[in-house]
Amino acid sequence: MAGALNAETSYEDLGLDYGGETHAQLYHRFAGGFLDDDSWQLEQYCLPKAREFKQWIYQNMVVNDIPKGLFTNMFSEIYNHGEYTIALKAFSDLIDRHYSFSTAEKEQALTYINVHVADETEVDHFLVVVKALNTYCQGTNTSIDYQQATNLFVEYLNRLGGVMVDFTNMISQEIHANELLICAS
Repeated sequence: MAGALNAETSYEDLGLDYGGETHAQLYHRFAGGFLDDDSWQLEQYCLPKAREFKQWIYQNMVVNDIPKGLFTNMFSEIYNHGEYTIALKAFSDLIDRHYSFSTAEKEQALTYINVHVADETEVDHFLVVVKALNTYCQGTNTSIDYQQATNLFVEYLNRLGGVMVDFTNMISQEIHANELLICAS
């Protein structure tokens, strides 16, 4: 039963059929609203720490240690809720300041983020994983290992923080390089 509950979040994250569009289609439409081509998908733009973080998440989700997988999923879902909530306003403001989207174009570009926030998709996913963890503990007659959860959550944030540091450094270097080009012009 715990596995079936937890699978609900994966099904929605991988499928998320929203008005006939999959999660991947919504994301591609989101990126396409800001970029002229698909070059953002090139491997050269993937930060090594981001790749490592993605692999670590995947590995945690499919390990034999079921609580570890559930804790990882739980933390990802609640983190995603915060991330999408902040991103919705940030991208909305970005569009208003730097793009000339019509109201319909803006709505279409932001659909990917909005579907994660509007109906509290990520909060619902978090609650489903909490229920899955409780069901697992009941079925195995075990208790939640709060120390394991704490250690995992700290590691999650440290790994994600490393990705953000590398991303910030990359963006800063790109901005600085562009400033030099502008000054040289």
